[in-house]
Amino acid sequence: MIDSMGGVEGAAVVDLFAGSGALGIEALSRGAAKVLLVDRSPAATSAIRANLVAIGTLPGSATVVCGDALGWASGPQPAEGWDLVLADPPYSWRSWPALLGALAASTRTVVAESSNHLEPAPGWRSVKEREYGTTVVTILETTEGGGE
Repeated sequence: MIDSMGGVEGAAVVDLFAGSGALGIEALSRGAAKVLLVDRSPAATSAIRANLVAIGTLPGSATVVCGDALGWASGPQPAEGWDLVLADPPYSWRSWPALLGALAASTRTVVAESSNHLEPAPGWRSVKEREYGTTVVTILETTEGGGE
């Protein structure tokens, strides 16, 4: 779905709830300029670093952060912001409004994986949604003016 919207080539990408880093690594393979991978588990971030080293990415265009996704999103963001945030939290996670609120000022597009339909938070609009079994993938874009 992202490829049909211009892909990730040259994009600044964040992989939240990164797990093994598969989504971020896929973004790198599709030409992302830089990828930040965030997961709260030290074991997961160690695995991500190992996966990135195995494919020859670290050091380089990928950065790994061990931290809470919502905490990271609520913190200071680079002035240039992010083109794309990939968010695949556990299905029991219910803090989408807070996450989208925190990302509205710094992010253009969010791809959200969840078990339910997501209502866009203020400052966002849903542009595509697809169901894959029990997974719902929603692509959200900031509305004009971001989260204002």
